[in-house]
Amino acid sequence: MFRFRSKLSLGAALAAVLVILYSAGWLFLAHRVRVVVDAYIARQHDQGVNLTVATQAIEGFPFLIEVRLTGIVAAGLPHVPDGRATVPVAVAWARPWQLDAWRFSLLGGGTIDGPEGHVGFDLLGGHASAILGPGATPGGDLADLHVDNIVISQGDRVLKAARAGVTLRLPPEAPKAHEEPLFSLALQAHKVTLPTAVEPLGSQIDHLMLDGTWRGPLPPGKLADALAAWRDDGGTIELQGIDLGWGPLAVTADGTLALDKDMQPLGAFSARIMGYDAILDALIASGHIHQQEASLARMGLSMMAQHGADGTPQLKTPLTIQDGALYMGPARLMKVPKAVW
Repeated sequence: MFRFRSKLSLGAALAAVLVILYSAGWLFLAHRVRVVVDAYIARQHDQGVNLTVATQAIEGFPFLIEVRLTGIVAAGLPHVPDGRATVPVAVAWARPWQLDAWRFSLLGGGTIDGPEGHVGFDLLGGHASAILGPGATPGGDLADLHVDNIVISQGDRVLKAARAGVTLRLPPEAPKAHEEPLFSLALQAHKVTLPTAVEPLGSQIDHLMLDGTWRGPLPPGKLADALAAWRDDGGTIELQGIDLGWGPLAVTADGTLALDKDMQPLGAFSARIMGYDAILDALIASGHIHQQEASLARMGLSMMAQHGADGTPQLKTPLTIQDGALYMGPARLMKVPKAVW
């Protein structure tokens, strides 16, 4: 009996020591995370961003390290010196034994305001590897996030999206030349409502998916000046994949985007277009083209079209963006809205 009680007492003592050691380790890690957060805020001030936080707390013991910030305001945003971002509540959490994999959420949404417009959203959340990890190296940083109910407004022009998802990857080192990547991004947006309807497609895009790589460094300063320097240095955006569903129209494409001398989009793409027949029918019904014109166009497109794996006719054709318009081969399809930086 005495030996049993001795073993029990020893086990309890060992358990108590382990609890104390774990608690001390958790407090040490929590302190490190607080130091990282404070250092990040200080770096933003050094870079000209006035970042303030009303309250800051490190919680989550025993199985989480949770950072909770409230009343976040950032004024003087990078590339938008007159910009201002506000976030009511931001929470980030990770396991104490896995501080290179964080989840995060902006619970009350957020807003970004600048001279050229307003961006608002209801919820942003996701996870990040290494980006928020204390002492992590920048190479291979990865973030996946989703955003709900996005509203982008510029004057009376309003663009909305019910939901969007973004996957961001950073290279091991910042680019030094125009052919080196600054970041790679995969975007998925659903139920995108345009500021104005584009007949005969309407005002709502069912889905838009982009997979691209931004190449070339983007210097600090005002956005227009930074983009001009990036353009002059030969910077481009490679779009490895585009998937668009818009009413009866379905488009997949890949190509390259840049900026012309007037800071407007300049692009060249190889596209596969399905649903063009329904577009012609809609153009006839809306009175935009005559039946005879549509018949000639239908005949020409049918001769050019090929059948996909499922038998659906698809048109393989070059698409270009230049001089403020979208072209399919030599034919001008539509005006492209002017970019204001």
